[in-house]
Amino acid sequence: MAARADGSTDTLRDDQAQLHLRQLCIRCHNAKKSAGEMQLDIPLGKISKESWQKIVQVLHHVDMPPKDAAPPSKEVRGQLEAWAKGHLNRHILKRAGDPGEVTWRRLTAIELDNMIRDLTGTAAEGGRKSVVWEKSVEVGG
Repeated sequence: MAARADGSTDTLRDDQAQLHLRQLCIRCHNAKKSAGEMQLDIPLGKISKESWQKIVQVLHHVDMPPKDAAPPSKEVRGQLEAWAKGHLNRHILKRAGDPGEVTWRRLTAIELDNMIRDLTGTAAEGGRKSVVWEKSVEVGG
């Protein structure tokens, strides 16, 4: 947290931010009424990356709260935005290097032969017919 000359900080602690969220957001973004498919009355660890991105975007572009609700001051909005960006960054860094779900596929006969050659150092005899396939046929049947 960056400290200012008056002793206050630029970013909020989670408990401070949640207090602001209860005052400004929970009325419309809760389990019973999740406006914009956004629910903010859940533990912070359960908020998805996409939701954090949306929170940052809404705060940055001053899209919330609705016109009938009292808006936060510019200072509070900036602090909430910095707080949400911090959570988004932590969420991203926690999953950095994770390629996501890996889709498995079957190897072609040529790919299988090349893999066996690379691992064992011996080439499969008989063109595309693999040594592994011949041995599995002998064992199985």
